[in-house]
Amino acid sequence: MLNTFKLRGLITSFMTIVSLFAIYANDYDKGWSEFNNNNRVEARKYFQQAINNSDTKAKAYLSLSLLDWSEYRFDDAFVSFTKFYDTSDNPYPYLYAMYSLPFMNQFKVLSKAELTFWEKVVEDPKMNGTLKAMIYSKLGDHYQACTNTKKSKELFSKM
Repeated sequence: MLNTFKLRGLITSFMTIVSLFAIYANDYDKGWSEFNNNNRVEARKYFQQAINNSDTKAKAYLSLSLLDWSEYRFDDAFVSFTKFYDTSDNPYPYLYAMYSLPFMNQFKVLSKAELTFWEKVVEDPKMNGTLKAMIYSKLGDHYQACTNTKKSKELFSKM
């Protein structure tokens, strides 16, 4: 009798854990399903829920970045991308692919948060030479727009 009770408790606990995992694991896929059906509010909700799962966290931030970009919410897209960069095991191909999107590559004076991000990224030892050159160009453009010619030339020379 006691063994049956323990077995039922163990099975119930296991099923609860499996159910919770399935709920979290599906949020990311549900987000893309809703996005593909042009249900952006629902897609955003599922992507935000997928951030709570360590297996889908980075992908969810990247998806939110793309969703924000498609809605012309460039500041939010940039913030989501920086969170993706910080949580991803290999953000470099995505950084390269998304570099030309408006929220990543606008010729302008960078905000403090943008400048901090790009300065951190360019110092990443895993960064390849092409990406470094692109980022040095961006930083050089920033300092040129700020009329800091000395810093601008220094960064352009690192390209």
